[in-house]
Amino acid sequence: MLTREGHSATPAEAPSTLIVVRPLAWTRGGVVGLAALSALAALRPPGDIIEITIFSGSLYAVCFFPALVFGLHWRQGSANAVLASMALGIVVLIGWLLFGLGAYVHEVFPALFASCVTYALVARLTPNALARWLMNSVRHHDQVPLLSDVAGLPTRQWPDEPAPENHGGC
Repeated sequence: MLTREGHSATPAEAPSTLIVVRPLAWTRGGVVGLAALSALAALRPPGDIIEITIFSGSLYAVCFFPALVFGLHWRQGSANAVLASMALGIVVLIGWLLFGLGAYVHEVFPALFASCVTYALVARLTPNALARWLMNSVRHHDQVPLLSDVAGLPTRQWPDEPAPENHGGC
C-alpha cells in the first residue's frame, strides 16, 4: 500500500496513513476489461440485431425508468433506492432470460415490476436526501449555506444596499 506521500507502507503502520492504491488504475482496468468483453461479444453475437436491441431496451427501461419517474415525481426517493432497484431489475431480467420464461411473458415486465417495487420499498425504509440534509442542517445550523448559495442563484438586494460588484463571472 502507499501512503499519502506516495511512499510504501508496511501493514504494521497505522491504518490512518494508508489510502487506496491507485483507483484510476482500477477504473482503467475495468474499461479495458469491458471493451475486451464487448469485442468478444461482437465477434460471436448472442443473437441477431433485433434480439440485442430488444435486450438493451429492456435493460435501459429496468435500470432508468424507476429512477427517473419516481425521482422526478416522488420526494421520498433516495440513492439507495435507485441502486437497489437497478440491481434487482437486472438480476430479474437476466434470470428471466436464463430460465427461458420469455416464452410466456416478455422479460421487461417482471423485471420492471420488481424494479419499481424495490424502489418504493427501499425508499420507504431509508431517509431521503432532503430529510438527511435537513437533519444535518439542524445539527450543524451554523454551517448551513443559504439556498441561493447552494443553487447558485443571485441573492436579492434591498433598495438601500449597494449591488454586489461584478468581477467578470459567467
